Amino acid sequence: MSYSKKIGNFVNLVSAILGVEIGAVDNNMIAIAGTGKYRNNVGHKRPGKSYAEYCLTTGESVILENPRYGAHCNSCEGRNICPYSMSMYSPILNQNNLIEGAVFFLAYTNRHRQAMVQSINQYKNYLSQVSSMLSELIEGNALKMEKQRLTCKLETLINMVQEKIVVVNSEDKITHVSMAAKEVLKTRDLLGCGIADFCLEMGFGNVKARDLIRAASNPAHMEKGGMRLEIRPIIVEQEFAGRIIRIEDYLRRAFPIPNSPKLGNAFLKIIGSSRVIKEVIEQAGHAADTQSIVLLQGETGTGKELIARGIHEKSSRRYGPLVIVNCSAIPEGLLESEILGYEEGAFTGARRNGKPGKFELADKGTLFLDEVGDLGLSMQSKLLRIIEDGIVERIGGILPRKVDVRIIAATNRNLEQMVKQGLFREDFYYRINVVPINLIPLRARREDIASIASHFINQFCSAFGKPHKIPSSDVMDLFLKYSWPGNIRELRNVIEYMLNMAPGDFLTLNDLPPYLKVLSFPVERDIEKHVTHLDLLESDAIESVLQKYGISVMQKKKAADFLGISLPTLYRRIEKYNLTEYKRKHKHANQKWIGVGFTL
Repeated sequence: MSYSKKIGNFVNLVSAILGVEIGAVDNNMIAIAGTGKYRNNVGHKRPGKSYAEYCLTTGESVILENPRYGAHCNSCEGRNICPYSMSMYSPILNQNNLIEGAVFFLAYTNRHRQAMVQSINQYKNYLSQVSSMLSELIEGNALKMEKQRLTCKLETLINMVQEKIVVVNSEDKITHVSMAAKEVLKTRDLLGCGIADFCLEMGFGNVKARDLIRAASNPAHMEKGGMRLEIRPIIVEQEFAGRIIRIEDYLRRAFPIPNSPKLGNAFLKIIGSSRVIKEVIEQAGHAADTQSIVLLQGETGTGKELIARGIHEKSSRRYGPLVIVNCSAIPEGLLESEILGYEEGAFTGARRNGKPGKFELADKGTLFLDEVGDLGLSMQSKLLRIIEDGIVERIGGILPRKVDVRIIAATNRNLEQMVKQGLFREDFYYRINVVPINLIPLRARREDIASIASHFINQFCSAFGKPHKIPSSDVMDLFLKYSWPGNIRELRNVIEYMLNMAPGDFLTLNDLPPYLKVLSFPVERDIEKHVTHLDLLESDAIESVLQKYGISVMQKKKAADFLGISLPTLYRRIEKYNLTEYKRKHKHANQKWIGVGFTL
C-alpha cells in the first residue's frame, strides 16, 4: 500500500470513529489527507498565511471557534472561501520534535461545531492522539513501523471516545468495541463475531441484521426499545472498508432536559460523559441558579471542590469571592478564630489590628466548607447561628457584622449516621442539607476511566516535557477492574507515577506502583468478579508486606513506602480488610504476619 493511501485510509477510519471531518498537510502546505469536502484538496497546495500555516510555523496548537474572525484570518489567502464553522489545529512532530505537518479537525455545520464546543477538552485529547499516530505513519513510511504499534494506538483512541462504538471490518466482523460500549453491553466477548450476532445481542433480530448487511454503502439507523443504532460506512478509495456503529439512547437524545443550564468553567473541566456524571453536573447547574445551601456528599477524590467551584462560577455571586475552608486541616482550637475572625488583643499572639474571618472575607460571595463532617459540636452550633441570622461577631469583639454569604458544604462522611450516633448536630445537619448532591465514585462510572486517564497523561506529559505515552491494553484492563478507593485523585497519582517510571513509549504493568503491580498478576478478565478478586489480592499483598516489615508505626511507614502509598492510606486499607483484628489479638513487638494471621 502506498504512503498516501495508508494515511488516507487511517484518516477515513478516524473520521468515522470521531464523527468529525479531518484534514492534514505536510510541511510544504500540500494537503496529504482529508475526509468529506476536504478530500478534494488532497495533492494541492493550500492557501498561505492560514492557521494551518501558523501551526506549521510556530508548532502551536490552535482552536479557532469563529473562522474568518480570528487574529490571523484577515491575512489568510483563503479567507473569502473558508467554509468552516470551527476548526482545531495541531502540529505533527517527529521523534526529534521537528514539524512534519499539521492535522486539523473541521466543522462544516453548526451541528458539528456544537458537538466540538460542548466537548472541547475531549476533542483536544483526540487531536493530540491523531497527531501522534500520523507522526508514526509518516515516519513509518521510511522506518516500516510495526502494525501492532499503530493498532495499539488506534485501540487507545477508540477507548478514549466517550461514545459507545463498535467497529466492524469489510467482512462484517467486529474488530473493536469501545470501553463505553462494553459497559453497556455487558455480554460475552463480541470480538470476531459477525454483525448479525451483534444485532441479535441488541435485540434487533435476524431480519434487521440482513437488511443492515445489504446496506453496505449508505448510512442507516435502527431504533427499538429506547435504543438507537447509528451505522456509518467506512469508504476508502471508493470501496467499502467497514462500519462504525454508535449505540445511543435515542429517547434521551430526542427529548433532552429542557432549559439545560449554561455551565461554568469548572464544570467544563470535569472529564466524562457517563449518565451519572452528567446528572450530577445538571443538578449542580440548577443549584447554582439559587441561593440555597448545597451539601456535596461523596468519597474522597470524587471532585467535590471542582463541583463547588462550578456552582460558584455559574451563580449570580460569580463576581464575588470564593473562600475555601478545609475544616479537617485546621486544628479545632484555631478553627473558630479562622472562621469568625478576632479583634486586637483577643488572645495571646493575636495580630495588632485583628483579623477578619472567613465569613467576612466571603461577603457577597460563596463560602465553601470542605470536610464539614470534621467540625466539632460547639463550632456547629456557632455556624448554625451565623447561617440563621447572617451576623458574625469576631472573637473578643462587641460589634456584630452583617454578612451576605452563600454556603456550600462538603463531606466524605455519612452525616445522617453521625447524627444518630450523636457526633453531629441534628439541627445543623438539616440546615445545611437543603440541596444535597451525591458525587459518584469512579468505580460507578467506569466508562469514564479511559478518558480521565488520557486527560492526565496529556497533562503530565506536557508538564514534564515528555513525549506522549500510551497505556497498554493490560493496564487499561486493570484500570477498569480496580475498585479505586481513592477515586480520581488516586488515578491521577497512579498516572503521574507511571509516567515518571515508564522507560518506553507505552505504559505497561511493570510501570505500575508497587501496590497495583502486585494486583496485576494475573489480571482477572471476568468483569463481574473483578472487585472481589482484586480486593483479595490487595489484602494478601498488604499482609505479605507487613509480614516482611512488621506492625510498629515505623515499620508500617516502611511498608507503606514499599507499597507506594501513604501511611494514612495503609491504615485505611488495614481497616477496610478488617486486618485490625490481628493487631488487637497480638500486641507483642516481635509478632510477625503469617498467612491470614499472626504467630509469635
